[in-house]
Amino acid sequence: MRDLRRSRTGGMFRVSSFEFRFLQEGRAFQVLQPETATPHRREAGFTLLEVVIAIAILGVTFAFTMELLASGVRSVKASEEYIQAALLARQKMAEVVMTSSLDGTADGGELGGGFRWVSEIQPLPQEEEELPARLYQVWVRVTWPGRRGEKSLDLYTMRMGVNEAILGKAKAVQPGGRSSGGAGR
Repeated sequence: MRDLRRSRTGGMFRVSSFEFRFLQEGRAFQVLQPETATPHRREAGFTLLEVVIAIAILGVTFAFTMELLASGVRSVKASEEYIQAALLARQKMAEVVMTSSLDGTADGGELGGGFRWVSEIQPLPQEEEELPARLYQVWVRVTWPGRRGEKSLDLYTMRMGVNEAILGKAKAVQPGGRSSGGAGR
């Protein structure tokens, strides 16, 4: 494509995207670069630096997202383990409370899946030893291996045990400090 413009002092013609200027008297030529390469006009697109920065930001965002996802998965696993330990501890607590021997007994065992249990029954101190009922503290601990060492869950409850031999000899206490011997007169 050729565009030829003439004036008194010179002329200009264009071939493709290049402009040529010339002077008639001195026969000098000046070649101008295409319009798209002029420093005042920017091409549509990204520079290498912009692409590198965008990839770095994308990489950091991806790494942060993956860490959040992994942290969430670890939290869910820990919650599942605690829930399973609580259910196993309640089951063992129900079994231990129903045993007939209460005086200072201890027991333990494996539950499967890496869970272990230990139980202990201890009598609580009381002021009068002749009472037919006695309180006992029942303790059950379930342990399992975790990422950072062993984890455990403890349950405590109270149980009242009745001594049948003392129950028949119990004295009723009347208001005012008088006592009667036996359950009835």
